Amino acid sequence: MFDDLQHLLIASGYVGIFLWAFIEGEVGMVLAGSLAQQGYFSYKWVAVTAFMGGFFGDQFYFWLGRYYGSRVFDRFPRIGVHAGKARDLLNRYNTLFILTNRFMYGVRIVGPIVVGTTNISSRKFLWLNMISTIVWAVTVTGLGFAFADAVEYVVDHIHRAEQLLVGIVVTVGVGYWLYQRRRR
Repeated sequence: MFDDLQHLLIASGYVGIFLWAFIEGEVGMVLAGSLAQQGYFSYKWVAVTAFMGGFFGDQFYFWLGRYYGSRVFDRFPRIGVHAGKARDLLNRYNTLFILTNRFMYGVRIVGPIVVGTTNISSRKFLWLNMISTIVWAVTVTGLGFAFADAVEYVVDHIHRAEQLLVGIVVTVGVGYWLYQRRRR
């Protein structure tokens, strides 16, 4: 699977990096950073492209929330599931939530939509989003660049790890079943 993602990212270039950062982010940007270390891309341009995609993505989601409000969550119930959690975090931490939202699994896309449904000014969100996205782009692509060998190793050995994990799960499951059967 990762091989396919690598080939897709290499084939789509910086446009693919931008779109991946716009939509989701972390996995693709770590992979892009790793590919930059291997010479497929320039690290500087990967980080800049990741920033642009992430920044404009969150601005898009913010304005989606601003114009369509909670109707977005009614239309897309899968992301609406996390809206309550994002709203609670925003109410509790406000500025800190906006700065760290993109680092939180489960509320990455929902967060800016929820912020858009509040009375937080678009100017405040723009600046906080810019700061957050700069830190995110440099950090995530930098991790991929710094640990490119580890990423390559995982990509090359993912199938062996999957087989080992399945074997462990089956062994533990059978052991538990035998234990329960014997106990009865």
